Amino acid sequence: MTLVLKFLRKRTRPTPYLPVSAHDRPAAVSESEHERCRNILFGIPAPEPFAQPDDGERELWRTGKLVPWYITRRLDSGRHNGPEVDIACDAEEPAVDNWELGRLYPNWGQTVALARLLNVRVRNLTHPEAHPHHQPERPVRRPGRHIAILSFEPSAVQAVCGGLHVTEGDN
Repeated sequence: MTLVLKFLRKRTRPTPYLPVSAHDRPAAVSESEHERCRNILFGIPAPEPFAQPDDGERELWRTGKLVPWYITRRLDSGRHNGPEVDIACDAEEPAVDNWELGRLYPNWGQTVALARLLNVRVRNLTHPEAHPHHQPERPVRRPGRHIAILSFEPSAVQAVCGGLHVTEGDN
């Protein structure tokens, strides 16, 4: 399933997503996978002010539940950009750009620093239905508003979380 979803933006619609009919969807995309992606796309958690993360939030991070598109949306809404973001997250440029692409996974300290910068809870950057997924056509630079990247590469999560043993088929 292509987790890099392209969606159309109409100025008159409040939502940037137009549903893809089953007829127009690639045959390899099941109805349940399409629904899971819609849930992530529309299920952006309401922001809560930053607070020290709890064990549940750490577990969401550890199991690859961060959503690159949520990071992008929160960065954009707060007008956070440039090398200052990487510095605030204790990362080296272009790490945050690669988080937004799902190519690199932030470590726990970086994730907490990102949440603090954005003034949201770590759980506001996650979705329980998200899971690491290999995307062969993953963009090489930050995508425009018409692309929502909903997952990190399994190898990126594995490199940071170690013994997680994430595989492409894990759900």
